[in-house]
Amino acid sequence: MPAAAKTPRRRSPVVSRHYGGVSPEERRQQRRAKLLAAGLQVFGTRGAQRSTIRDICVEAGLTERYFYESFKSLGELFDAVYAQVNDELMHAVVAAVSRIPPQAMPLIETGLTVFFSTMRDDPRRAQVLLIDGNSGTYAQLRKAGEAARGYSKLMLDFATVLYPGAKEQGLDVDILVTGLTGMTIHIATSWYRDGFRTPLETVLHNNLFAYRSITEWVQQAGAGSVESGRPAAAGPGGGRN
Repeated sequence: MPAAAKTPRRRSPVVSRHYGGVSPEERRQQRRAKLLAAGLQVFGTRGAQRSTIRDICVEAGLTERYFYESFKSLGELFDAVYAQVNDELMHAVVAAVSRIPPQAMPLIETGLTVFFSTMRDDPRRAQVLLIDGNSGTYAQLRKAGEAARGYSKLMLDFATVLYPGAKEQGLDVDILVTGLTGMTIHIATSWYRDGFRTPLETVLHNNLFAYRSITEWVQQAGAGSVESGRPAAAGPGGGRN
């Protein structure tokens, strides 16, 4: 008689276990949060070019297996750290300016105070946002690029309040925002590289001088615009050619 066919052995289903009341997904999220915190510490103190996955894992107290559970590469972790730091900065700026009247200079001064204070109070954030985020260390900074575009969008939203009717005056708000933002970032970067030796009040005062000059020029241009809608003033001082 033919041998009886053996019944295939069924594999036991993988059971996701809870430990200490914490689900596997919650543990994974906790490990990811540790990697993000470690990324800020390592990138922010050593710089992205001198950081390794091993450095991150040692700082987080995790093995490389858990690193790759959340991130495909060191560049992807940097993207995530950059985006998180930038989002936190933008939320802090929005929270601060939302508590004051929508007037040009108070808005500008409040936003810049939050920005410069954040860089000074946690230099790791300055390293990530101002140095490594603009250095091209990694070929693909997808989330970093998205964060930068989000910051530009935030500044444009502010500009509609700061410079109402600018378009009718022949002014390009995009150009104004690009120039002012670039100036602020350059000042902050130089300040960071110099070890924040110059007092915050001095940095803020000099940065505000440029914003105040442009704001006054826009206001004067609106008051003295010609029929074409272009500003009558030719420069920040309000003089004519």
